[in-house]
Amino acid sequence: MTPFDGRGPLALYVHVPFCTAKCPYCAFPSAPPGEGDEDRYLEGIGREVRFWASRLKRRGLSSLYVGGGTPTRLSPSGWERLIRFLEEAFSFRSSTEITVEANPESLSPEHLEIWGRWRPLRVSLGVQSFRDEELVALGRLHDGARAREAAMRIRRQGIPLGLDLMFGIPRQTLRTFAESLREALSLDPEHLSLYQLMLEEGTPFGESPPEGRAEEGYPFYRYAQWRLPRAGYGQYEIASFALPGRWRRHNLRYWLGGDFLGLGPGAWGCLGGWRYRNDPTLTGWRARTDRGRSAALWGERLSGERKAREEAILALRTRWGWSPGETSRRFGLPVAEAVEADLLPFEGAFVRRQGVRWVLTPRGFQVANRIWEALV
Repeated sequence: MTPFDGRGPLALYVHVPFCTAKCPYCAFPSAPPGEGDEDRYLEGIGREVRFWASRLKRRGLSSLYVGGGTPTRLSPSGWERLIRFLEEAFSFRSSTEITVEANPESLSPEHLEIWGRWRPLRVSLGVQSFRDEELVALGRLHDGARAREAAMRIRRQGIPLGLDLMFGIPRQTLRTFAESLREALSLDPEHLSLYQLMLEEGTPFGESPPEGRAEEGYPFYRYAQWRLPRAGYGQYEIASFALPGRWRRHNLRYWLGGDFLGLGPGAWGCLGGWRYRNDPTLTGWRARTDRGRSAALWGERLSGERKAREEAILALRTRWGWSPGETSRRFGLPVAEAVEADLLPFEGAFVRRQGVRWVLTPRGFQVANRIWEALV
């Protein structure tokens, strides 16, 4: 394993690989659990946590994100075990940002009660749409009413709410998307994530694309960029909108740099410039944790111009953009100039200078993939 600097604050991601039923568009490592799988997962997480605890010496956490899969597919007693493992291994601060993903069909009062007793946190609820026919098309297990009820229970518990919505759903129109967005805003979330339906390789939708899917996602995205600022939500990242000052620091760690540790099957991490991915299967991941080893199946260390270009791409995902001066300081002036030269053809409509930094324009966010291709 590559050595890394273990002194600064750490962002921690924990992957829960379970779901009630696999959505036909989902490419994340997750599946309905079999008998005994929850215990096997928690035993493995306990071992993986202890493996890293011995190396990180109760390193302080800047943020914790528990995602999936469906973390609310973990039973309340399983959540209590997971919390105990994390509290024993890492140093939480009063400022540690904690985010937990939840799905409407599996979120229970017991989950909310346990989270409320634990620490201040926020919940990211995977709604995708409030239209029943669109939820059926996505293979979701909840309807619009259940999504609303779950969101309101989170709010009544006093927990800050984030909502995930999707566009490009089969037979979705701009009008129905606007209705879902209006419904979402009525629930007073502090954060909104908007994702286009993608046809991922190896998924049922990837193998057999659904009929009636909007090929062009720009109208939906442009509408959100117009509507959400008028409701007080600023766009701080390509897919993310938030009330002032409520952007997610954990997300920004991915885009703006710094160490993050990934635990669980298929989790990604980056420590001291060493990027890795855990074995994505529960069986393979458990075999590695059982031997007291890192669960990483693959890793690499980026350096030089390749790393500089990747950092520029990631930084440009955010409202704060990319600093050629920082790249010049760390990688040399020729590298910074080469990256800047590749941005110049997009200046004006898609990227602009903002002080000493380059940032994407609203139109630039819409065509970001074209810019990434030029920078790779």
